[in-house]
Amino acid sequence: MRRAAIAFALALCTVSVVVSSATAANFTWSGAGTPSESTWASATNWGGTAPNGSVGTLAFPELTSAACTAKPPTGTCYTGDNTLSGLSVNEITLDDAAPYNLYGQAITLGVGGLHASTSASTVTAAAAGFPIKLGTSQTWSIDGNEHRGQILTGEVTGAPATLTLELTHTGGLDIEGGYGDMEAGAITIAGSNTSNTGAQAYKNGFVDVDSGEGREINASDGEPVKLTDAEIFDDAGPLHTGPLTVTGGSVNLG
Repeated sequence: MRRAAIAFALALCTVSVVVSSATAANFTWSGAGTPSESTWASATNWGGTAPNGSVGTLAFPELTSAACTAKPPTGTCYTGDNTLSGLSVNEITLDDAAPYNLYGQAITLGVGGLHASTSASTVTAAAAGFPIKLGTSQTWSIDGNEHRGQILTGEVTGAPATLTLELTHTGGLDIEGGYGDMEAGAITIAGSNTSNTGAQAYKNGFVDVDSGEGREINASDGEPVKLTDAEIFDDAGPLHTGPLTVTGGSVNLG
C-alpha cells in the first residue's frame, strides 16, 4: 500500500512538471515604451505583461511600428535592459539583422536554446550582451543572408552542458569586445551545407573570436571544440580555444 502511495505521489510530481513546462508564458518584445522605459521590467515593451520567473519563449522580432521606423526612433524599440533578476527562459528567438542592443542581468537558458534568423529589410548585427547560463545541453541556430545576420553574444557559461551551434547562409556569432567568453561543455560548430567545405566553409557561417580583447572558446575550462563545414577566425590571432578538431571547415588567423 505504501509503495502504491509513493508511486502515485511521484506520478503527480511528474504531471505537475509537464504541465508547468507546457503552460509557461511566451513574450514578444514590442519596444513600445518611451526611450526612458527601455527595461525588460516595463510591461509596455512586451505588449502589456512583462516576463518574470520561469518563462517559455522570449521573441525579439523586426519592429515595424511607426515609432521604430522613424529616424531617429521615438520609442524604446531595439534597446532593452534586462533588469529582471533570476529569469529562466526556455527559448529565445531573435532577428539577428535587426539593430538590437540587449544587455543587463544574466538569464538561464533552457533546452529550447537560441534561434536567430534574418529579416529581409534590415542589415545590422544584433547584440545579445546579457550573460547566458546554459541550464542544460542545447542547440542554437543562426541563419544569415549574404553576410547579413549575426549576433554579438554576452558571456556564455554552463559546463558540463554542451552547446551545438548550427550555422546557415553566412550566419555569424561574434565573441568580441566587452561581450564575453564562451566557457561551457563540449562545443560543436557546424555548417548546414556539407558541400561548402574548406575555403568555401564561410558560406555556411562563421564564429569570430576576438583574442585581442581576451575572448576565447573553452580555453579556460579545456572542454573540446569541434568545427565542421564552417569558419572560425580571429583577426588579431592567435586563436584561444579548447582542443580544436576541424573537419571540412576553415580556420583563419590574423
